[in-house]
Amino acid sequence: MLGILRVRWLITLLPRTIKYFISEKVPFYYKLILLIPIFWALTPVARITNIWPILGLLDEFTIILLTMALFTWLVGRHQLSKAPPVTAKVEIIEGEYYIKDKTSR
Repeated sequence: MLGILRVRWLITLLPRTIKYFISEKVPFYYKLILLIPIFWALTPVARITNIWPILGLLDEFTIILLTMALFTWLVGRHQLSKAPPVTAKVEIIEGEYYIKDKTSR
């Protein structure tokens, strides 16, 4: 069950990132977080890992995924802090009940 939820989260990560990036409600300084992979690609550490083809691709892919996850998490927290508190009105309904067996009709 947990694996399915992770796959669902991973599939919806890119559309949520794009939606938040385009939104005008998200502050600009949160959008700057998405520049981290570009800066990472310019560092000497990233160039060293590109010597090994598979490791270099996994490294860049991981940095991109972590950056998108951080961006969506921070924007989600920002939206929750800006949302008004929800006060649900609970209505209690009183009544009686009985259990009817299949054998007694």
